[in-house]
Amino acid sequence: MPIRDNFVPGNILITGHPGVGKTTLVKQVIEQLRLDPVGFYTEEIGEEGKRVGFRIKSLTPGLPRMEGVLARIGLDGPYHRGPYTINIRDMEEVGARALEEALSHRTLIVIDEIGNMEIVSQRFQAAVIASLESPRPVLGVIKYEPGPFVDRIRSRPDVEIIKLTRKHYKEVKSFVVKKVKQLII
Repeated sequence: MPIRDNFVPGNILITGHPGVGKTTLVKQVIEQLRLDPVGFYTEEIGEEGKRVGFRIKSLTPGLPRMEGVLARIGLDGPYHRGPYTINIRDMEEVGARALEEALSHRTLIVIDEIGNMEIVSQRFQAAVIASLESPRPVLGVIKYEPGPFVDRIRSRPDVEIIKLTRKHYKEVKSFVVKKVKQLII
């Protein structure tokens, strides 16, 4: 598909080093614009002041399983990233399913995130591609480091990658708010 001179990519993915606030930025953009998106987001699971895993929460209404454990220290399973064992069942039944169901809604799709843990699932990868190829705009988070799947996503002409740093948080947030407004109007 040829790209017009005034082409605005329909998908915005935030990247940056761990801990710079990528998920926080996505949540703040949604709140500031008063959006009711579909898709999913992740959050840390903490115990006694230490991160022990990650939770995955669906934003897509109507799903029986709205929340699950994406990864956690001490789980049994074949997929590991650092100290965490990936819970592929919850990744697919909450995250991938939320994206699959999101395609039937007419609103912004949130994907938080396309990273090391999420890419072990072929179902998840297919749901990400389907979301990016849909007519609905996507606001998401993508890991900073290269990798086969994330590199394929980064090279898409319909994706705009925006790097977030702590130093430029406010400027990036304002820029993303403006871009998302352009996509949903």
